[in-house]
Amino acid sequence: MVAGRPSAGLELIATALMSGYMVDSIDNVMKNVLTAADEGRTMEMKEIYGSYTMKVISAAAFGLDIDTQKDPNHPFIQNAIQAIASFLGNPITVFASMFPALTPLASLISLFSRPAPSIGYLDSILTSTMKERRQTGKSGRKDLLQLLIDAKLEDSQVNRHDAPNEGIAKRDLSDIEIRAQAIIFMLAGYETTATTLSFMSYLLANHPDIQKKLCKEIDDVLEGKTPDYDNIQQLPYLEMCLHESMRLFPPILRLSRAAEEDICIKGYFLPKGTGVSVPVFVLQRDPEYWPNPDKFDPERFSPQNRDKNHPFALVPFSAGPRHCVGKRMALVAAKIAIATVLQKVNLEISAETQIPVQLQKDTFICTAEHGIHLRVRRRSAKTSF
Repeated sequence: MVAGRPSAGLELIATALMSGYMVDSIDNVMKNVLTAADEGRTMEMKEIYGSYTMKVISAAAFGLDIDTQKDPNHPFIQNAIQAIASFLGNPITVFASMFPALTPLASLISLFSRPAPSIGYLDSILTSTMKERRQTGKSGRKDLLQLLIDAKLEDSQVNRHDAPNEGIAKRDLSDIEIRAQAIIFMLAGYETTATTLSFMSYLLANHPDIQKKLCKEIDDVLEGKTPDYDNIQQLPYLEMCLHESMRLFPPILRLSRAAEEDICIKGYFLPKGTGVSVPVFVLQRDPEYWPNPDKFDPERFSPQNRDKNHPFALVPFSAGPRHCVGKRMALVAAKIAIATVLQKVNLEISAETQIPVQLQKDTFICTAEHGIHLRVRRRSAKTSF
C-alpha cells in the first residue's frame, strides 16, 4: 500500500457519507433539466453532469456549499476548471493520481512546490478550512475532508520502525497529504465522472427500449423515493447499463504501467522497468473478448453472463489490488445521478445529436468532439415513452 493513500475502508465510509451530498447536488441540477424539458430545448449533457460533479466535489472535499447552477462564475469553480484543464494536459500526472501504483502519492505532492495560481487558490481554501475546523473542534460536517483530517495511517501504510517495539504504527495524515488527497480527488473525479454520465445518457437516448426497461426498474424498486446509497444497490439493471456504457466509452482511453521485475508474457520478454501502455478503448471493443463489440448490450453483465467475461477485458478503473481507489465513489455518484434523472425525464436524441458520436483526437480522456446534445422530456413517476 502506498503511504498516504486512503484505505478501502476509508473510501467505503466516505462514499456512504458523501452520498447525501450527491443527492443534494443532482437535485439542484434537476431544476435546470426540468426547465429545459418544459421549454422543449436540448441540453449539452457534459455541462449538466459537470455541474453535478463540481457541486459534489466542492461540498465533500472542500467543505463549500456552492450553487453551481446559479453561480457558475464562483471563484472556486473558475479556479477548479483552470486546475483541471492544466492537470489534463499532463498524462503522467493524471494517470499517477488515478492509479497510485504508477507513482507513490508522495510524488504528487510536488504539485504544491511550484503551484499554478489555480492550485494555489484551492490549496489556500483547504489550509484555512482545516485550520478553522481544528480551532473550533468538529465542524459538524461528515464529508471527505473531515474524514481525512480524522484518519490515521496504520499497519502497512506506515513504516513499522516508527512504532514502539515494531508494533502497528499509527499516525495522522499530514496536512500536505490531506490537501493533496482533496485536490487529487477533484482533479481525477470531475472530468471522468461527468464523461461517464454523458456517454451513458447518449447510449440510453439512442436505445429507447433499454431506457424504458431501466426506467421500469427504477420505478418498481424506488417507488418514487429519492435514490440514495442504500436503495441504488437494489438496481441491478442500472449497474449492467453503467458497466456496458463504460465498456464502450471508458473515461480514460489508455493506462500506463511499469514492470516491477523481469517477466515474459506470451513469448515477449519485458525487463524490469519497461513501460507498458494498455489501450483501454481498443481492449474493451476487442471481438476476441466481446462478441458484436460495438453493440450496446447491458445483458453482457447480467448475473448469468458476467462470469463469462474475461476479468481483465473491462478495465475502466484499471484492475487488481491497485485499481482506482475512487472506483466505488464514482459508481455510486453515477448511479444516483442517472436514477434521479430517469425518475423525472426521458432522454431523447434531437437534430443536434451527433450520430455516431465523434471522439476528440489527441487526448487520453474519452471526449465527444462536438459535445453530447440531447432533448429531455418530462415523464410521470410510473409511465415512460
